[in-house]
Amino acid sequence: MHDYLVNQLQISLTKEINSYIRLNSKNHKENNDADEIITYNEIAMLSLLKSALIRGKDSDSVWGIQEYQVYNDRNEFSGRGDLFMMFREAEFDCDILFEAKRVGAYKQPGKPYNEIAWGKELKEALDQGKDYFKAEERFFTEPSFVVTAFFETLEKNLKTDYDKIEMPNLCNNPYEYKLYVEFERSSKVLCVYGHIEQTL
Repeated sequence: MHDYLVNQLQISLTKEINSYIRLNSKNHKENNDADEIITYNEIAMLSLLKSALIRGKDSDSVWGIQEYQVYNDRNEFSGRGDLFMMFREAEFDCDILFEAKRVGAYKQPGKPYNEIAWGKELKEALDQGKDYFKAEERFFTEPSFVVTAFFETLEKNLKTDYDKIEMPNLCNNPYEYKLYVEFERSSKVLCVYGHIEQTL
């Protein structure tokens, strides 16, 4: 399930952003379009992710809502979930709560890599997603997952350096992933990384 999801993220994001580049280039041939779109904030990137995962699928098999209000079983406001998605496909039948961040301690321009700061940021994002899940667990179906997604924009020549950096271990050992999305007519690459933890 975990590997399937990561593969779907990579394939879907690549198709979605390249589709934008091709459509936009009809009127703006001189623009290096991907270099702009992959620098957008986390809300925009989540919108892109949701569109990417929904596009091309049967409308009865997938559904998603973004920036939604979360209430616990006492009807107390707990915050806003970044993205909730339901998949009802034979090979992929689950609920997923995404918690996203734009750039993390992983990439600190002009500063040395700080594994402690990065590990803290990864854990805080995962804990936040799990808190939202716990508040509304009664609405989820089995199996359910919390997925963190950190979006970073890299020069392609930094991809090798990033590959050498291992993600910090979190105490509960959730599944970790890191993927790269490359684009037409772009000198940059989108790096998406985080953790996947089954919560139900």
